[in-house]
Amino acid sequence: PGERRGCVGCHELRSNAPQAPIRSTATSREPSEITPPPWKDLTVSWDRYVRPVLDKHCGECHQGDGKARKKLDMTVRRGHLGWDETYWLFTGKPSWGRGYQMPKNPPPGFGIADMIMVEGYDQRDPKAYQTPEPMTKLSYKSRLVEIVSGNHPPAKDGKVPKVKVDEVSRRRIIAWVDAMAPYRGDEEVREIPDPVFAGVDWLSIRPRVKTAPVIVRPGPMD
Repeated sequence: PGERRGCVGCHELRSNAPQAPIRSTATSREPSEITPPPWKDLTVSWDRYVRPVLDKHCGECHQGDGKARKKLDMTVRRGHLGWDETYWLFTGKPSWGRGYQMPKNPPPGFGIADMIMVEGYDQRDPKAYQTPEPMTKLSYKSRLVEIVSGNHPPAKDGKVPKVKVDEVSRRRIIAWVDAMAPYRGDEEVREIPDPVFAGVDWLSIRPRVKTAPVIVRPGPMD
């Protein structure tokens, strides 16, 4: 509180922001207060932010005996790593440690989250270090966000299904996309049992997950 910082070069002092030659409406008033979301979750995950919305608003047509299931199946089913297969479909099946290869004939709904695929590069690939073009990914351009915002694509018969997603659910989808579409949040990670394997008792520090301590970052700043 009380600090004023500027967006300047990497080797300049951000506390000494240069005087702007042109005054705009945004700079002529105090910054807007950030309004917290209506939910209490501190971390984002697929199971808490996306799956409940799909089950409530899309399940009638895209799950079970729904007519649209043949075109896009959102039924919960185990996929790679035991994760929900619909998650892999929506994210476009990211790759890790190697260049991303888009399939020649992707199925309907493939990659509709349109997040920035930060894992989709080899570490030696110069493209991995390029700054993405603004306003080309995330919730600005996400096809999934478009659908939950009321812009459902037409069906085979030309009719546009009416999908009315409540505003809180829509904001949850936006938060999930803009958080780079994580599968697990802190709540889900802490449900994973502590590792048990041969020789675990010989380690100087025993690995823990479910019983790991909660560390607040950044810590107290005196």
